[in-house]
Amino acid sequence: MHNGVALFIFTALNGYNMKEKITRYSNVDAHNAIKQLMLRGERLVVRFFSENTQYLPCALVGTDNVKAFKYVIYQNSFDWLMGYLMCGKSYMEDIDAKPIMTVEEAEHIQDFQFHVLEMFIRSEISLQFTPLFLDRSSYITGIAPFDYGKVLFKFYRKQELIDYLREHGITI
Repeated sequence: MHNGVALFIFTALNGYNMKEKITRYSNVDAHNAIKQLMLRGERLVVRFFSENTQYLPCALVGTDNVKAFKYVIYQNSFDWLMGYLMCGKSYMEDIDAKPIMTVEEAEHIQDFQFHVLEMFIRSEISLQFTPLFLDRSSYITGIAPFDYGKVLFKFYRKQELIDYLREHGITI
C-alpha cells in the first residue's frame, strides 16, 4: 500500500468518533420508518437490547421485507411499539411517542432485553423458548408472538437464566 494512502486511512480512522456517530443517529427517521410500516399493516419483528456505550434501551425493528434497524426506546415509544404489536393499526396514534430526548432523560438499563423478558413474564404474555436439547448453541432463544408481529429473544445460556425461566413455569 502506498504510504500516502495508509497515512490518509490512519488519519481518517483516528478522527472517527464512535460516540459522536451514536449521538448523531436519527431516531426521528427510525420512528417515522416504523410508523410507515405500521400504516402498511406490516408484521414487525423486534429484538430489544441495550446500546453498549451508554446502556440506552434500543430495539432492532424490521419485517420480513425490511432489514432491521436500530430504534432508541423511551417509555412512551416502548408503549407505542408494544401497543401496535398487540392491537395493530387501532393503536397507531403516536401523539405521546417522542422519538428524541436527551441522554439525561433516557433510562439507562444495562440489560434491556432481560428487563423486557421480566415485564412479559409479570404480564403473563405468552413466551415460547426453544427446548435446550434442540438448541445446541451457547444461546437460549425465544419468541413472544403477537397479532401484529413478534419479539425475539436471544440470551447467553446461563444456569441462572434457565433457573429463572423454570421458576416461572416456562418450558425450556
